[in-house]
Amino acid sequence: MNRLFSGRSDMPFALLLLAPSLLLLGGLVAWPMVSNIEISFLRLPLNPNIEATFVGVSNYVRILSDPGFWHSLWMTVWYTALVVAGSTVLGLAVAMFFNREFRLRKTARSLVILSYVTPSISLVFAWKYMFNNGYGIVNYLGVDLLHLYEQAPLWFE
Repeated sequence: MNRLFSGRSDMPFALLLLAPSLLLLGGLVAWPMVSNIEISFLRLPLNPNIEATFVGVSNYVRILSDPGFWHSLWMTVWYTALVVAGSTVLGLAVAMFFNREFRLRKTARSLVILSYVTPSISLVFAWKYMFNNGYGIVNYLGVDLLHLYEQAPLWFE
């Protein structure tokens, strides 16, 4: 196998390419998670003018000793199990039904596939109208409002 950089490891280059996505992931996932864990140890009033006080694990003790929490947790687990099992059984039944030979089988399959394709098609048209040269919101923002361009770019030509 030919190496891009002969005689050297590709690891530094790979890490360089990964760095922006790892920073973005850290900013969008890790930072809010750490922030929420920090907040869970505080008594944080809704009024931003009142200072938060450190309460330690008392928030966890209070929630774990509340019967309403355990009832809600049980209902969530029960609902999740029912939805997963029901979706699996229903999906398998529909797949087995459409796998059989019957009259108008191709039409029925096409209608099922059409329900998956329709949102993508409408999304394409929405983006096309947003980037329209005459009345698209992107050109309005770029030309008239923010003055990024002197005239509207021809996005799709």
